[in-house]
Amino acid sequence: MTEKKPSMSRTQETERSFDSLLESASQRRKESIRRSMARPLGTEMVRTSYIIACVLIDILLVPGLCVSVAGRAGLVIALVLMLPLVYVEQRAHRAWFPLPSPGPAGPEEEKPESKEQIPPK
Repeated sequence: MTEKKPSMSRTQETERSFDSLLESASQRRKESIRRSMARPLGTEMVRTSYIIACVLIDILLVPGLCVSVAGRAGLVIALVLMLPLVYVEQRAHRAWFPLPSPGPAGPEEEKPESKEQIPPK
């Protein structure tokens, strides 16, 4: 005789997949926080200022100047100018503010199998 495993109901499968989704989101959030905390505060402040300046230039300055100079056609000119501008800004951001490489987990994130005791000599 073969025993059949009880199959999970649809709601159990949904709950399990939702729990898995929450767990992966939590892990990504923890990794993001850990990586951002690896940067010194001054560097993080300069990075934030750079992003704010880029957004202001991309949203206010370039379209505003193009529209004031060329009217409605300025929106098309602004779009054409912004594509390479955003590309350069992104490349500069990656060069100046690289993400720290993911390293081993800290003491609060250690896995149970990594807590093996080394016997004294």
